[in-house]
Amino acid sequence: MIQSVEREVSIKYNKLHADPQQGKSLDIVLKKVKHRLVENMSTTTADALGLSRAILCNDTLVKKMEELENTEQMYKGLVEHCKKVLKGFLGILRVYKGRLDS
Repeated sequence: MIQSVEREVSIKYNKLHADPQQGKSLDIVLKKVKHRLVENMSTTTADALGLSRAILCNDTLVKKMEELENTEQMYKGLVEHCKKVLKGFLGILRVYKGRLDS
């Protein structure tokens, strides 16, 4: 459509101000939208509009990263739980030793 117009074409857009806490997910969504737009354009049209035709980051890598972060949190929780169990066990041993000494 843009290529068939004989006069000058102007494209306007609104700049999106994102919440930094939603940075990862919003960035991925915007890249997907851009990718869908660009994949149907010819290389010259995309270049004329200043859009790169770079390949997007694979979603499976993002999911794997989140999975690894969740695993990290699980192991941190296990370590904290083990510390509490060991402290409790030492407390029981001290009480038991105190009764034996009496």
